[in-house]
Amino acid sequence: MPVILQLGDIQFLDTEIPSRINFAGHQMLGVHKMIGGQRQIDAMGVDPDDQRWRGMFFGENAKFRAQFLEQMAQSGQVYGLTYEGFSYSVVIHYFKPLYEAPFKIPYEISVVILENLTNPINVLPLASYDQEIQTTLFEAYNIALLLRNDPISGAMAAVNVATENVNFNDASLIELNNIGVTIQSARNVVTTQIQQLSQEIFG
Repeated sequence: MPVILQLGDIQFLDTEIPSRINFAGHQMLGVHKMIGGQRQIDAMGVDPDDQRWRGMFFGENAKFRAQFLEQMAQSGQVYGLTYEGFSYSVVIHYFKPLYEAPFKIPYEISVVILENLTNPINVLPLASYDQEIQTTLFEAYNIALLLRNDPISGAMAAVNVATENVNFNDASLIELNNIGVTIQSARNVVTTQIQQLSQEIFG
């Protein structure tokens, strides 16, 4: 989730900040089909997607902040959009606030990109051990929640606690051994639950 999201003079805060924003776009291609099935493809440049997100203005200034953004949308002017290292010049395509109360106004917004000002990535950084491990643990924990099995959910919660705030690149052997014991215990719980469920289903 972006920590700082700014559009023009508005810096979005708290509930105004979305959980996700799309970026990138697609390559415009001219595809020429020839006799015999051969093709010639001409790359004509990137057509960036409109960026869309939603949030909620909340608090005593919610109505005024929503009105200010509405005025920006109506102006048709070019604004700067920045978040988490991304930077663009954009025009607001639409802004759709939903008035629920003076202090609570959910909104949706879409902007058309005029120019991508984000610094290019010239070297691909390698994924760290921490990133790979935490991603795998996050996926495993979400699967455990979907199973709605208390022993498995509890075991995976214990793994999350054991690995929380651990830097695997610099972890000591004792830390890794303790984590390994917790993971092995979770593995045993999962295996046992699978066996029990299989017996209940298939007899």
